[in-house]
Amino acid sequence: MLNETMANYIEAQVLEKMYGKTMVRRLANFSRRRYFNFKSSAAVEEPSLHLVDNETYISYRKGFLTMQSLKELIGQSMLNTSLKDLIDTNQDEQSARSIDFINLLLSKVDSEKQDLIEDWFKKTYDTPFDFEIEDALGKLKRLKLCKIVGNDKAGTPIWTAVSLAEACKRLDMQWDNFFQMHAT
Repeated sequence: MLNETMANYIEAQVLEKMYGKTMVRRLANFSRRRYFNFKSSAAVEEPSLHLVDNETYISYRKGFLTMQSLKELIGQSMLNTSLKDLIDTNQDEQSARSIDFINLLLSKVDSEKQDLIEDWFKKTYDTPFDFEIEDALGKLKRLKLCKIVGNDKAGTPIWTAVSLAEACKRLDMQWDNFFQMHAT
């Protein structure tokens, strides 16, 4: 997990310096969509982030999102210092472990942030999928992704959906408003 997650974090820092925060936000939206897409079709139960071995969708996508959240929580300077400390501390080792990184972070923050960091790295969040059609249509209607345009002769509602591009735009806006990113 550590190598892939750190590579994505560094990539995001380079993109931000070259193209600005908008590019990082686009990358975050892409990572979020890819993560949930792969999660929904995963054959095995998702391990917590710090135990990931070969599940690249977790280490690259969820890891990226976790690092971006961590950057917002503790600040880029503290996060970068922690990464440098991890490298310095483990120079003689073949590689650092994810638990080493987590423990290093935990030693630098208050207890409230410690709980949040542990949740992000150590917990899994099972997302139940509900395939009840009426419930699903109701949710899509509330999200303004589809609407009833009339009824057929039998009185059954006729539904229409917005385009895929418009749906992505609306969902991205809702996601962005749900998790407000703090400007730094």
